[in-house]
Amino acid sequence: MGLVSFPLPTFGPPQTHRPMTFALSWSGGKDSTLALDRAHRQGLHVQYLFNIYDGASGRVRFHGVRKEMIAAQAESLGLELVQR
Repeated sequence: MGLVSFPLPTFGPPQTHRPMTFALSWSGGKDSTLALDRAHRQGLHVQYLFNIYDGASGRVRFHGVRKEMIAAQAESLGLELVQR
């Protein structure tokens, strides 16, 4: 699992300091949860979870978790989910 960072678009006058926003690769397992916890403890602003699932089965390949469960996890964490 890894973090991906990208700047958020801003409107209006340029800012001197923009906080970095991160996306975390999320499989639904304990390692993803640990990575999210560590990111938060380091003060990183994780706004997105992302994962890839198998189109035929609708399951995440790492753990066989259904994509709907991943969506429920993201919602309960208050994070936006990007799934493909």
